[in-house]
Amino acid sequence: MNWKTAMNQTSHKSRFDNHDFKSQLEQRRAELLKVAERTTLEGRELGLDGPQDSADSSAMSVSKEWLFSESSRHRNSLRLIESALERIRDGSFGKCVTCEEEIGLRRLLALPWTQYCIECQQKIEQRSYGERAA
Repeated sequence: MNWKTAMNQTSHKSRFDNHDFKSQLEQRRAELLKVAERTTLEGRELGLDGPQDSADSSAMSVSKEWLFSESSRHRNSLRLIESALERIRDGSFGKCVTCEEEIGLRRLLALPWTQYCIECQQKIEQRSYGERAA
């Protein structure tokens, strides 16, 4: 490793010393795991009511759909958090996974699980929007 690389790694690491991203991410992971457990229990309880009329059946179907959507959203958030924790462990936290430039500190403070710098995130969203519009 050359001197410049060592200095960049040192300054990159010290940039995050005053912010305990790891504990924030672990706390958010614990919260999401509790919500996921509660959602699973609620989903199971929905099917325990026995025979129902069509209105009850329709309401239960909507409730199950909503619970499934929430569960899916929470699983996605958990994946992002686990990925961020892995980047902390391997020393790449705070660098964009696409361009490898540093992610802005304000962005990390707002979204500590983010994988992308703002520029790469905008490109991804523009491509996604373009695909949906087509």
